[in-house]
Amino acid sequence: MIRTDLKLAGAALCLFAGACSSTGPTNVPPPPPLVPVENNLADVPTCMDETHQIYFASDQTELDDVALQVIDAITEQAATCEYAAIEVIGHTDSIGSEDVNIRVSQRRADTVLEALLDAELAIDQIAIVAAGERGAKTEDDLIVPMNRRVEIRMIQ
Repeated sequence: MIRTDLKLAGAALCLFAGACSSTGPTNVPPPPPLVPVENNLADVPTCMDETHQIYFASDQTELDDVALQVIDAITEQAATCEYAAIEVIGHTDSIGSEDVNIRVSQRRADTVLEALLDAELAIDQIAIVAAGERGAKTEDDLIVPMNRRVEIRMIQ
């Protein structure tokens, strides 16, 4: 009785799984050998949205040596990562009139944009913004000299 139950269970499993053969076992070739894949994650660049800052002296729009190093770092980064866009945002402190500060922030952004274009970055979209003195004062009405900058946002 046990043998009959096993035969019936085996037949039911055979029908259910669809893996039965009426001619008996077949020669199924072995699976292909696994090919080892080298996976060195240290060689893969980590690409993500990045923000870089270039700072300027009061009323200045020229790039200094430190600014050129930042441009070089951006160029190297863009060579290993694909960025969809770069935003170049010029800022100023709050000394002077708002109109003058908008023009200074625009000239700073233009200077950085020109340096990026001279570096021949392969970026499809570059946006430029003159923010002027937005964010250049604290709540206590103190001037923030670190706002004399251009912010470069690299977007994936």
